[in-house]
Amino acid sequence: MKSEKISESLEYVDPAIINEAEGYVSPVKKSYGMKWGLIAACIAVVLVIGSAATVFAVEAKEYNDAVAFFEDNGLSAAGLSRAEVKAVYRDITTKSFKFEKTADIIKQSVYGYEIEHVDKTPEDAEEIWNKNFEAAQKDYGYKQTFHENGQLEPGLPISEKTTLEYYEDGKLIWTADFAEESIENTVKVNGMTMVLGHKYVYSSTEIYPESELIGYCVFNGEMYESAKIHQEYTFAAFVDGEGKVFWKAKLNHASQFEQIIAVFENEDGSRSIFSRADRSGIVLTKLDENGNELSAKILKVSAYLEKVARFYDGGYLVQVSSLDSEEADTLLKVDKDGNVFGDFTYESEDTSFLITDFIEFGGQIYLSAVAADKQNSVGWIYVSDKEQDAVSSLPEEYYDEQFTAKLRENHTAILLVCDPEGGTPTTFYSVKGAFGSGLSVNGEGNLEWKVKTISTAYISYYTNSFWMAGTCEVFRYTFDLSGKLIDSFDTGKIVGFCR
Repeated sequence: MKSEKISESLEYVDPAIINEAEGYVSPVKKSYGMKWGLIAACIAVVLVIGSAATVFAVEAKEYNDAVAFFEDNGLSAAGLSRAEVKAVYRDITTKSFKFEKTADIIKQSVYGYEIEHVDKTPEDAEEIWNKNFEAAQKDYGYKQTFHENGQLEPGLPISEKTTLEYYEDGKLIWTADFAEESIENTVKVNGMTMVLGHKYVYSSTEIYPESELIGYCVFNGEMYESAKIHQEYTFAAFVDGEGKVFWKAKLNHASQFEQIIAVFENEDGSRSIFSRADRSGIVLTKLDENGNELSAKILKVSAYLEKVARFYDGGYLVQVSSLDSEEADTLLKVDKDGNVFGDFTYESEDTSFLITDFIEFGGQIYLSAVAADKQNSVGWIYVSDKEQDAVSSLPEEYYDEQFTAKLRENHTAILLVCDPEGGTPTTFYSVKGAFGSGLSVNGEGNLEWKVKTISTAYISYYTNSFWMAGTCEVFRYTFDLSGKLIDSFDTGKIVGFCR
């Protein structure tokens, strides 16, 4: 397996350097309708293909100055001799740009744009909050009701049934019942609905002996060990526009637990399903148009499955995290049959880099992420996609201006545009004080990037489930097929976050 490791640092290259070398490097263009701040070398790319270039002992003042110049401007000296480092340094500082390797060194620095936005005052945030919190109480989209099966006994299903309802504009469109099953997720596919879930039963013996998963759950006022909750199977069901369950497929490829993460529709009407198997297994299952299982393949990788996206060649991009929480997430390139043929990782010594979403668009890979300072970050934060999941009290009642400023300072939303072959970033967009969120293609065929800017935050001293929380304003940025930003939109929505 070919592995390409990409290291990034939040350093700045003087834009004048790029402008002076425009004979070698394509000039950066301003996009329509936005005020841009040019950030150069936000992510310096280092492909680990062989051993790094040898760093010679510093002997001369000119070499010292050249090395400092490279470091200050985020330029890579990999592959250059001592004499070449000095030659590039002289070539740039004298503005002659005659040395043949100067242009190559400048091109290695990835530059991009900072998207600026106007922060709202706490009074503005309160007004938007009140409007959105009221709207969030209305029925919309999917709603499910779980019906417990009363007193738990060995072999008895936990759920009597789960009812799924679908609403449009607050009006109930259809209802579907799933007997003895629990619904975990719903996915819209060409006007139809894919329902994903499980059937659980209670066992008289521990299913996970000496497991870290041992905990307790309450049913009908009684407490039970969750280690004795057994998954009989996971399922994927296809529901039509009238609530009729067209077909239901039961998946059972794991020894203890299987969870469906992504579903894709193929040209022939079949479905490809990626699921977690136990803690570190990944299964690719193919179902025909009637839900019959055609094949199931376990990927040859031991990692925790996070997300999956379609790839331009009919395969998939699969995001996995290591069982070691200190390691960065990896993107796997997987063909349509489940064979892993490449991977790349994004990380840095001083910056945490969390991939939140990714998509193939216009022949490029777009990665949405959050960059955070490792020294000052409060750690990864859960950000909701639903307005009703935001903190129920008004923001200003808990607003901590100093803590909010710290969060904004140490978190940046990043959108990387990457080469699909090696995953190398070619440019980027950034929004300070924000979290990069979802990516999708709209009805006009343009890419939409959702960004959640930090609005309010506070430290919670009296809760067990989280120690800090706050709210974010949701913005949407639109890009055309060439990767040019063509529109920005303040959705007016506010969502919550916590840790």
